[in-house]
Amino acid sequence: MTTTPVSLQVAWLNVNHVCNFRCPWCYAAGTNYVPDDDMSIETAKRISSILYEAGVRSFTIIGGEPSLWPHLMEFNDVCRELGVETGLVTNGSRFGSDKFWKAYLRSPCDNVGLSIKVGTIEQFKSIAGKVSFNTTKKGLARAIAYHNAGVSTVYSTFVENSLLDVARFARQCGSTDLKLEFCSAVFNNGKASSSYMVGHQMLADNIIRDYPELMDIMGGKVTIDMSTPFCLWPEDFLQELVDEGRITSVCNVYKRTGVIIDGEGRIMVCNGLFDYPIGQVDQDFDDAATLIAFLNSHEVTDYYQQLTRMPSPFCAECKWYSACGGGCPLNWAVNRPEDIVRPRK
Repeated sequence: MTTTPVSLQVAWLNVNHVCNFRCPWCYAAGTNYVPDDDMSIETAKRISSILYEAGVRSFTIIGGEPSLWPHLMEFNDVCRELGVETGLVTNGSRFGSDKFWKAYLRSPCDNVGLSIKVGTIEQFKSIAGKVSFNTTKKGLARAIAYHNAGVSTVYSTFVENSLLDVARFARQCGSTDLKLEFCSAVFNNGKASSSYMVGHQMLADNIIRDYPELMDIMGGKVTIDMSTPFCLWPEDFLQELVDEGRITSVCNVYKRTGVIIDGEGRIMVCNGLFDYPIGQVDQDFDDAATLIAFLNSHEVTDYYQQLTRMPSPFCAECKWYSACGGGCPLNWAVNRPEDIVRPRK
């Protein structure tokens, strides 16, 4: 896929790696959930000022578990003064604390995205440690009611046979929509693992099997974030998703309309590639002009072109390629394209 010049519209600030859950499929597992690497409020202010100057008017705060970031509400105040919207991607558990919820409401984010991990108490206990199921459910319900928060879940081997339970739980919390995201490779000490990825063809077959009941549970409001090659899916199924606006695809790695910056002020291509930053504030950029120049530099552009190169010759003949891009590039850290990508009949 041809690399386009950067035109920044959004930014993700990865403010910490600490988390109160222990989801084994999450990229954060490879960071060892370091508890003392919070983005400082000074760094957050500096980065937000540069990004604002570059034209960004929407920051999404991610982690780790970003609701554990001690500067969350102060940063919301900073962004409100700048005229920038903030969003939060969270497991929702802290919203179940009356003390935290009261403090949060003094300076809330403009929008919230909730990641529901599991659908049963038994599964919850295996990932949540000391976090209460009822407290988390209360927090999810609060965020949905207050923010009309969108809900997503990561489809992994962990919920391969309980996706419908996840949907039912989302409904119990008040959600009227659900986005499906697919587990990708997890990196740890430079090694990629597919331990929690459902095999690509099995994933497609399972989703198609469960889709009618999933739609029934969610009242027809299910969106699929398609990070697998489109050629794994039946043509009529893809067309239905497109016609009804229930599919998203091609992440920021392809679009280059956003940037991820971590707690140390490093530019990341992808959260999953946290060990492979491509730039650093005060070394590669120190204001909006030098940030844009760096992102459009020959070296960085070449890196993106390598990362997003066409995985198979079959892609060149596929009508879906502009929407598919060959799927998430992290797929190819653990799979061979020739085993997955195939020509359309």
